[in-house]
Amino acid sequence: LKKKKKGLKKNLKKKKKKKLNILAKFEKTGPFFFLEQMSDGQVSLISIALSLSIRNLNQSLIYLFDEIDANLDFKYCTLISFLFKKLSSSGNQFIISTFRKETIQTGDRWFGIFISKNFTRIKGILKEDAFKLVNNKLC
Repeated sequence: LKKKKKGLKKNLKKKKKKKLNILAKFEKTGPFFFLEQMSDGQVSLISIALSLSIRNLNQSLIYLFDEIDANLDFKYCTLISFLFKKLSSSGNQFIISTFRKETIQTGDRWFGIFISKNFTRIKGILKEDAFKLVNNKLC
């Protein structure tokens, strides 16, 4: 039994050594960065790019992103939200949970999540109400 545990630990250590190195640059003349050197917003951009690259290999009709825009600055949040809007016109659906106005602006449908008396309700809402929810003025 002890030999099996030692063998298992060795295998786990070997597996931990394997990793994916990602290098990216964000400006034409800028330097390359390893993922570990990037800001949270840059890592988010890489995650989105990787997700959309995989999309080209294995087309799915529905994509679910949970606050993917949380670490993006205004410029990239706006850019990504318009990219999702463009891709959705080709039959893909993007379901994105967000607290960002830039992402809400480009949506086609909006849903609010409400909690009352230990129950959670999801309800279709208007764009104006989605903005109010983000500003905590609709509960």
